[in-house]
Amino acid sequence: MSRGAQFARIDIMDPYLDHEFTAAEIFEAFRHVMPEAEARRAAAFLAEPVDLDAIRAEPPQNEGGPGLSYRTIPTTNFSTDTLVLLSLVSDAAAAKVDRYRANMRNAGAISPKEDEDWNRRRKEFADWRDRGFPRDSDTGAGPEGNPSR
Repeated sequence: MSRGAQFARIDIMDPYLDHEFTAAEIFEAFRHVMPEAEARRAAAFLAEPVDLDAIRAEPPQNEGGPGLSYRTIPTTNFSTDTLVLLSLVSDAAAAKVDRYRANMRNAGAISPKEDEDWNRRRKEFADWRDRGFPRDSDTGAGPEGNPSR
């Protein structure tokens, strides 16, 4: 196997590439923070699966040129607030968020400080949900007065 082929292999779950969230879960998370049509479009886009077989079937970029050849693989990176919103959708969605974050933590992408921030932010959003997702009509502010993202 060539050196380039070794680097191109994906053998483990990549949290930026693989996620378990459905379009319905993503829509439910977004519908409180953006217009419905925008929430549906974002949910459909984020839930679209990545077809690695189709990507691998195409010739790699830079093939035969200097350096290693490579393939561009689209990825998804969920923001902390998006993951918090997803965790509030249902127990099943919360379990998916926990698995996603565990993969991120195992990859070294979440520090103990970020875990503390996560717990604080999740509590703020849960309190906001429990109040019925009220929004300041002038600023569009969500939990703790922070603009919804």
